[in-house]
Amino acid sequence: SIWTPILRSFGLLGSIDGYRMLDILNSYILAFFNEHINSITSPLLDGPSLDYPEVLFYSK
Repeated sequence: SIWTPILRSFGLLGSIDGYRMLDILNSYILAFFNEHINSITSPLLDGPSLDYPEVLFYSK
C-alpha cells in the first residue's frame, strides 16, 4: 500500500504481516464463538498453539 512507509515511520505497523494477522484473528474469533455459542470446544483457546507462535497467552 502507498501508506505503508508512512504508517511504519510513525510506528503504527507491527511486525506481523497483515494477511497473517487476519488469519490469526479469524481463527481465534471462530474458535471463541464456536465454543461459547455452539458449545464446540477448541484447543486453540486452551493455550499457545504451534500454528500461531506469535500469539501470547497471559493468565492471572
